[in-house]
Amino acid sequence: MSGVKELGYVVYEVSSLADWEHFGVTLLGMQLGEKTGNGFTLRTDEKAHRWVISEGPADDLVATGYEVEGADALDTLVEKLSCTATAAITPSPSCTRTTTCSASTSSRRPVSASSTAGAG
Repeated sequence: MSGVKELGYVVYEVSSLADWEHFGVTLLGMQLGEKTGNGFTLRTDEKAHRWVISEGPADDLVATGYEVEGADALDTLVEKLSCTATAAITPSPSCTRTTTCSASTSSRRPVSASSTAGAG
């Protein structure tokens, strides 16, 4: 089990806010959330937003946030993602398909992840 309960949100950096607003609201049927200084948010459920659209040159997904079962699940997710990123850039003996990454994650917490241990 991954420990991930659900996707919290996605952040896209886009060159055309108008095109993305049309795509999200008109084509996908999302609800326009809040207009911000450099973009807007989109809603798909009871949460304040699930999609954050910001103006910028990337035209790509730039961040994701996840709701996890607790601190241990968060540490495991950080370790897995760190190994995946490391392996994609430079394969490392500590990050392989057959072994788990030995990188210490206890002191690192991604800003985009949230833990809901004990939440009911």
